[in-house]
Amino acid sequence: MALAAGIALGAAAGPSAKAVEAGDTEAVKQALRQGKPGDRIVLPGGVYPGGMFARNVNGQPGKPVVVAAKDPANPPVFRGSDYGFVLESCSHVVLDGLVFEKARVNNLQMFRCRNMVIKDCVSRDIAVQSNCDGIKLTAVRDFLIIGCTVSRWGGEGSAVDMVSCAGGLIMNCRFTYPDLSGQTANTVQPKCGSYGIGVYRCRFDDSSLRAVQFGGGIGPGRENRYDYFGKLKEEGYSGVDMAAMGNVIVGGGAAAVYASSARCAFEYNTIVDPTRYVLRILFEGGDKPTADNRFAGNLIVYGKVIQVANVGGQTKPETFAFADNYWFNRLDPARSVPKLPGPQTAPAGGTDPKLDKDHRPDPKGPAAGYGAHAPGLAEAWKKHTDKFKWAWEAARAFPNSNFQLPIEKRREPAEHPATTRPVSQLEIGNRKLEIVRRSGPQ
Repeated sequence: MALAAGIALGAAAGPSAKAVEAGDTEAVKQALRQGKPGDRIVLPGGVYPGGMFARNVNGQPGKPVVVAAKDPANPPVFRGSDYGFVLESCSHVVLDGLVFEKARVNNLQMFRCRNMVIKDCVSRDIAVQSNCDGIKLTAVRDFLIIGCTVSRWGGEGSAVDMVSCAGGLIMNCRFTYPDLSGQTANTVQPKCGSYGIGVYRCRFDDSSLRAVQFGGGIGPGRENRYDYFGKLKEEGYSGVDMAAMGNVIVGGGAAAVYASSARCAFEYNTIVDPTRYVLRILFEGGDKPTADNRFAGNLIVYGKVIQVANVGGQTKPETFAFADNYWFNRLDPARSVPKLPGPQTAPAGGTDPKLDKDHRPDPKGPAAGYGAHAPGLAEAWKKHTDKFKWAWEAARAFPNSNFQLPIEKRREPAEHPATTRPVSQLEIGNRKLEIVRRSGPQ
């Protein structure tokens, strides 16, 4: 049965489609090489050696190539190598219920792909404390990440790093990294000319120094090598036209970071106890100062922080819209509403919102209309969905996608034969990706 945005799951679609069971890494590679639109590749539970790579795997609208766990309760685990699982120049592919862990660079990576879905997957335990990512997307357009859990990525990297990406949606996902020791790690970062990205109804628990970062990653004075869609050159910003809404962000260094971005909205989110800042306004590359962004409708409960709003040079915070936020300072309720670096419209606060275990405010209290559980969230979200229309339509095909998958107390799966050698460099097209250890964002 065809579903929204041309997604079809379940039985194979069409007379030429087939279902294939692949029990080791080499069989998965072969099935992908031979994959046709509508094929479903089913993986039994167990450990599959990392270093999985495939290119030019192409489904069709309504007939994606699906790679799925045979038993979601006993998932296949791609473990180790430098790059755990890599797809290049692919389209209309769904990854469903897979686990990626302990790679030395990136657990899951996609390059020059489009119309991709990552559903109910887990990325965890990057093997090194460097600039390494749980999920790395480069030049990927029209993608959906839904129901996934990412934990313990590289201490200087990202949970989801998007380099020159467009039209993507991250929804109903969980991010956590409570024992982070790195100095530059962030959670979700669309950068280097990314645009049209949404982050919706996710949960961030002690997830990093920057939970949602719009833009950045180039560095002042550094030439951008990744402006695949030409948006940075066209606009002069590292990220534009993005939205983060309906998210619950607990702990971590800062909830919202605008870094060389414009026209990005952080609205209707619940922020609880950030450790350093509530928001940051920074310049990290591009031709224009950070400007014209929005911080509105949020519910913020905070205590001891370095600053509520941290502002760097080459920014224009006076052009931001700070509107309709509810503030509660646990340490000094009478001074809950802070001074921000730009004009505020209708700020409120001072009364304890009495958050429950799910961080919902008292429905009869003054904070009920703010944050991730506000009645106005869904209507406000509709204003942004055209930015990532394909992904939003695809998300409607997965109403029961997992949320907050278990991270601890997991069962160790059985080993599968090591049919591919671990790689220290991965061939992508006619190039090789060498392992590069960096300290700092890229």
